Amino acid sequence: MVDYFTEVFSINVDKIGHLTAYDIVTQREHPTAIIDDLLIRFRKAFGGYWIWDGQQIITDHAAAPMQSEITLDVLRKEHPKRFSVLEAVNEKVEWYPTAEDAARFVARCCEQTYDSDIRTILRAQGVRIHNGYIMRDYLMRAWEVDGQPALSFSLVPRVLYLHNVQATLSQGHEVIGLQVIDKTNARNIGIIQSIHGTLKDYRDNLLTTSLSSEMNEIILDADDDTSVVCVSFGAFERDYVATALNIILQDENYEQFDVDADSVTKASTLPPDEVAKVVSDATEILKTNNIIGNAYNNRVHPQHFIYLDHVPEMEFANQSVRPYRLETLTHDFSQYGLFARHPRFKEQPVRIAVINTLDASIAIDFVEAMRRQIEKDFGLKIELIKARNVRVVSDKNLASALRAVEKENPHVLLACFADDQTDSYDYVHSLTLGKGIALQALYEQTMHNPDTMGWVTMGLLAKTGNVPFVLAEGFDSANLVVGLDWVRESLTRGDRLVGMSRVYRRDGFFMRYFMDTQDLEADATPPASMMQALFPHLIFKGKRVIIHHRGTIPSGLLDLIKAWGDELGAELMVIEIHTEKIPHIYGLNNGISQAPWGSVYLLNASEAFVVSSNPKDDIMPESIHLRIRMGDITIEQAIYSVIAMTLLSYGTSTLPRLPVTIQNGDKLSTWLARGMLPNNINGDVAFWL
Repeated sequence: MVDYFTEVFSINVDKIGHLTAYDIVTQREHPTAIIDDLLIRFRKAFGGYWIWDGQQIITDHAAAPMQSEITLDVLRKEHPKRFSVLEAVNEKVEWYPTAEDAARFVARCCEQTYDSDIRTILRAQGVRIHNGYIMRDYLMRAWEVDGQPALSFSLVPRVLYLHNVQATLSQGHEVIGLQVIDKTNARNIGIIQSIHGTLKDYRDNLLTTSLSSEMNEIILDADDDTSVVCVSFGAFERDYVATALNIILQDENYEQFDVDADSVTKASTLPPDEVAKVVSDATEILKTNNIIGNAYNNRVHPQHFIYLDHVPEMEFANQSVRPYRLETLTHDFSQYGLFARHPRFKEQPVRIAVINTLDASIAIDFVEAMRRQIEKDFGLKIELIKARNVRVVSDKNLASALRAVEKENPHVLLACFADDQTDSYDYVHSLTLGKGIALQALYEQTMHNPDTMGWVTMGLLAKTGNVPFVLAEGFDSANLVVGLDWVRESLTRGDRLVGMSRVYRRDGFFMRYFMDTQDLEADATPPASMMQALFPHLIFKGKRVIIHHRGTIPSGLLDLIKAWGDELGAELMVIEIHTEKIPHIYGLNNGISQAPWGSVYLLNASEAFVVSSNPKDDIMPESIHLRIRMGDITIEQAIYSVIAMTLLSYGTSTLPRLPVTIQNGDKLSTWLARGMLPNNINGDVAFWL
């Protein structure tokens, strides 16, 4: 029996006080550019804490209307450039804080008060690598746990380039578009939008608008020819002297800045016991000040933890049912056969094209061995229709090779790479997703390891429309499970809206995908015809349907789904699947360890954290956060619909983190946002696998 604990802590409600919220009225759409300055001045004027939660100001020290108006008048007169757009700060008289509002207030207050102490602890965990530094940052988030406020504390590794933005410019690097972090306030992380000029022309303005003595010191110390850059923080922008910013490197930046990806991975990832120790040391500051209690754990709060140890059985050909075990899966597949062959392969062969960056003989020998095994085990014919060798690997050459093989209309593309060419694979994968072409990657170590042949053949056959296996018992809670991708892009002439639905039967058998695109006026309500295209009457009328959506679903889309469900006489149940910076679940069994697959922490009746995949190495598994947004479905049913569909990705020896319903949705959305739809806007082949 494994015990559990989390990175979620109960909040001492006695520390919260009476909260009041305010709306900001400005002459322009986004007031955020002046929020930090305004809150600092309100804290000085009225005392207490004043925080911005993204929508409103919340404080535990409300000001009388006359007092706030006088303060605003003074600010407008003393700093007209800064505060002239500010018309009013109005109390929300009928507002009452939710548990999450209260938790968000406490989290922001803790950041203001204890940030320096916390970072002192985290700084000791930083790691220097060649040309870089692994910074241990942290994230505090607000949650509602059974109607009570709670906060989570998680570590966030950031890869910093060793040189600041000014030094980077001096080295001849392009910096526009790079993510940067404010040296004086590590919570300020944004994107460089442009280079305005030099400090000679901007020094006085920067000193006037800065409220930080540390920032003023950096401005005064910099030379006149130091660059001034504009940094975007989402809804607002701010000018910085370039010496005040450090660069945060992403995966795609490593090669440019001569940073080794393997070194980053090794230095960034920690085993569960080390992560728990750092989190414990940092949160002890909050516990000592009686702000939070202990982390939620199953011994004190058993009702919040479940372990879904039931792994469903899988059905192969001829109703053959076998337990799902990764170690025997390819053997079972070879022995019992395809659950379903795509109709097009009854008469024609599987047409394969190859892009090869290796020695030509290596790829051809592997493809020939794979052809023989597929024909022997599954009775399918394989035809190699085109092979393109790429001697010099570059994005340009790979794109050219893809265009050449695409003309032959292959059912699947094999891309052969050296083991260290994962970036090249990612690039080719992004291109094929945009074109609706199935892609099977082959790395050199894979082709030299006979044990991997089963995984490759399973993945290849699934990507060409065949179905290796399905759930032996379908979901009781629904007739269909659908992954919904929904992208709205603002253009100069209006908005472009693109949607995609991926439709699966209750046993996980892939049926069809549907796509549609609409050009709308800015902020216009999407037409009902969009729902008709993605959820057609013929398939969905009268059905119970689970819908998986990656990330927060727009409220307008939720209204549209509800209205269309009523039109269809269908029960549409919407589940959000969040993946970014989700608090961890820890196992506790003879020491702190990974929580096993299927471990669940229930926040409340509609939200849960779930361990849906475990890394092979001794590092923390990344949880996913599920949230029921609509429909008559229990949180246990929602969880099972997600983790069961992770088992149907096919072709991988480790379980993916996300279900097939939304797999590669982030990459697909990039293309959908550009209006780049595949030639077939509806089809019966899951090309995204």
